[in-house]
Amino acid sequence: MKKSNETFFDELFKYVKNEHTKEYLTINDFERAVEIYLELFTILNDKTNQTLHDLNITTFLAPELLETTRYSRYWTIPYVYAFFNIQDMSNKRDKHRVYVEALKLTEELYKYFVVQSICNEKVINSVQTFVCNTVLMGIKDKEDSVVDAIRGKINISPNSWETDNDARVSWINERLTGNIYENYVRARILCVLSAIFDEQSSITEGNDVPVFSTKNYFFNWKEHPYDLEHIYSRKETDVSDSKLYNSLGNLVVLERPINRLLGGKKDVNGYDKKAYYDDNSIYAAPKRVFKHCNEWGTKQIEDRLLQKTDEIRKYLGVFESKKQN
Repeated sequence: MKKSNETFFDELFKYVKNEHTKEYLTINDFERAVEIYLELFTILNDKTNQTLHDLNITTFLAPELLETTRYSRYWTIPYVYAFFNIQDMSNKRDKHRVYVEALKLTEELYKYFVVQSICNEKVINSVQTFVCNTVLMGIKDKEDSVVDAIRGKINISPNSWETDNDARVSWINERLTGNIYENYVRARILCVLSAIFDEQSSITEGNDVPVFSTKNYFFNWKEHPYDLEHIYSRKETDVSDSKLYNSLGNLVVLERPINRLLGGKKDVNGYDKKAYYDDNSIYAAPKRVFKHCNEWGTKQIEDRLLQKTDEIRKYLGVFESKKQN
């Protein structure tokens, strides 16, 4: 339970002394793990399978979203949860109920990893210790408190020596609202999550885009490469504040071919960007940029930044910073 995927498989095929063989799966358990993996993988990737089609899009995409964080090594979490909770189930409805709970737990862990990934530029050992000692062991022991334990860690530092929770919350909020473009991992995490929210809003408003299409658009890089693009460039706006210019308020997920085409235009004012997004982009995010405005500048960026960070903050369970007197 406490080994990384790489270490586990490296050691699995080495000589293991008899007294340590109890640490590994039996043949029957290994077969069951493979069966569970294949069934859940099929449910999540076969577009003809409608088993989980009614889940929130963020829950359905939780395994892929988790892999955008710095803790992608834990992509196996839904399969681990299913392994310990399905046991000898034969009823499909019961098994699918377990798969739903596995995805919901994965989503909660994803939220925790988002916060840790935007607050730190590298993987933190104390985060991995929490996952191994609390989350994974809680899954193994079928403890009901695992989700609450994860949620309880969102607004506090993983480091025991950092005890000022107000300062931690302020730091999280600063990372959400600041210059995210300076770090690609942070920018991708927040831009993709924000864009997924836009997809959900679009579906809610009646644009019935299948979840499998959304998954393909965001996580099939070979077919759908995208850029994290400024909505308007420096020469197109009056924004002088670099922090605001490079914030989530002025960044959007955009197909790479479209971005390259727009970047090659000499006269940036010679076309209607709103119409171009509406006519050409497969993503909801670019189309929704100009839904309530026809121009772009400091105020529009500030408004969009506030909207986007509020959405993310509420989704993650991040507290608002205390107002300074």
